[in-house]
Amino acid sequence: MRISWGIKIIFTFIIFALVIGTMVGISMTKNIDLVSENYYEIELKYQDKINMISRANALTEKIKIESTAQAIKVKYPDVFSNDNIKGKINFYRAMDKKKDFSIDISKNNYSIQEISTVSMDKGNWKMQIYWSVNGEDYFSESDLYIN
Repeated sequence: MRISWGIKIIFTFIIFALVIGTMVGISMTKNIDLVSENYYEIELKYQDKINMISRANALTEKIKIESTAQAIKVKYPDVFSNDNIKGKINFYRAMDKKKDFSIDISKNNYSIQEISTVSMDKGNWKMQIYWSVNGEDYFSESDLYIN
């Protein structure tokens, strides 16, 4: 039995439509979270963030972030060891927006802050540090992998 070229075109079109329909169905079930709900407002204030990044990059000593099995250690620059550092540390989980959280900066006498990773999911995290010393604002960002 021989199939005509017209039937082959119809079968090809039906298979194509089924593949497209399947891809649309799968993509509709995926959860897509925005990094921020008010990203337009954040974009308008981005120049302030650029200034904070350039101030942080101009420091002779940068923030050091060390990830161990049980904790993340954040070492603030020694130049600010006697100063009161204020700010927030934001943790973003790309896989699940519900896992995002923030903590306040609280360093010890050695300018180190330890953050427990026991309750954090394993995988990739983005850590953003917004900090202020003597009226100057700074920003640092780092990608982490929690084992």
